[in-house]
Amino acid sequence: MILITGANGLIGRALVAQYLTAETPLRLQVRDRAKLQKLFPDIEKQKQIQVVELDLGEASEADCVALSAACKTIIHTAALVHQPQAKPQEYERLNFEASAKLFQAAKKNAVKQIVFISTIAVYGSGSLRNVSEEHKPAPDTPYGMSKLKCETYLRHELSAPLIMIFRPALVFGEGDRGNMLSLLKQIKSGKYFHIDGGQALKSLIYADDLAKAIKVSLEKQKSDEGCYQTFNIANPQPISMYELSESINLLLRRKKRMLSFPASLMRMAASIGVRLLGSRCPLTPDRLDKLTQSTYVAVDKLQNELGALSFTPLKQSLQAEIDWATKEKLL
Repeated sequence: MILITGANGLIGRALVAQYLTAETPLRLQVRDRAKLQKLFPDIEKQKQIQVVELDLGEASEADCVALSAACKTIIHTAALVHQPQAKPQEYERLNFEASAKLFQAAKKNAVKQIVFISTIAVYGSGSLRNVSEEHKPAPDTPYGMSKLKCETYLRHELSAPLIMIFRPALVFGEGDRGNMLSLLKQIKSGKYFHIDGGQALKSLIYADDLAKAIKVSLEKQKSDEGCYQTFNIANPQPISMYELSESINLLLRRKKRMLSFPASLMRMAASIGVRLLGSRCPLTPDRLDKLTQSTYVAVDKLQNELGALSFTPLKQSLQAEIDWATKEKLL
């Protein structure tokens, strides 16, 4: 049996969809059973599916032991993310402490395979170009710090036969509540513009492609190998902000051209805006850095391990998120 935590989330729901087609026995941890039933209306009618409504942030050790009992594999996706107002202590409690409790329960239950969804945020912010898994982590956000702490805990405190760490780039798709959805909203409202021609390169990964890669990875690995693996995961080719935003503009059927402004001018405007508006300023120096700095990772290690993976064409995956966001009245 496979336990998937955070089964209602962006990555979790994509994993559920992957495994449902294979009729694999699943135990799905969610905080809201009704939300899962809305996503997969007949899911609880399927004999191979168990749904556990549990808040991991409030779960006891006994809860975690029961949750992971009789499971061969745990795919741990549940995490606090995209909550800039959350205090560092919340990331520590929900991302690290809750995870450590689950990992210890997995140890007690002799779980053979643990997959942990980390993030490229462990490498830190700023310009990242073709960064490999050997790059020294230097997280500088509470989210990145909490994820790296989980990685370190798994490496030094657990002895499962197979531990796999995935560090995804920006994940998007149906269920997204993060940066891609924000970009879609800005472009649709006409508030987005290129900075320095949109030259910055970004790594992306569609949630369905991430789920597929995790499934294939587990099928190729033997749980008695006794290994700890860390993989970056993203589309093999990074995409420029210009190409990404223009593709979205086209898919949204907007006819207006997006203007481009020099970064020096926008940096001055951002500084003035923050002084006048504070946190209400739509363009901050930090956000400007994210838009103008290239952030992409090397994925050679994963490709060498798994061979050629098929990735969904960018426009098709973007259209899927647009259709979902429109249906949910988020656009």
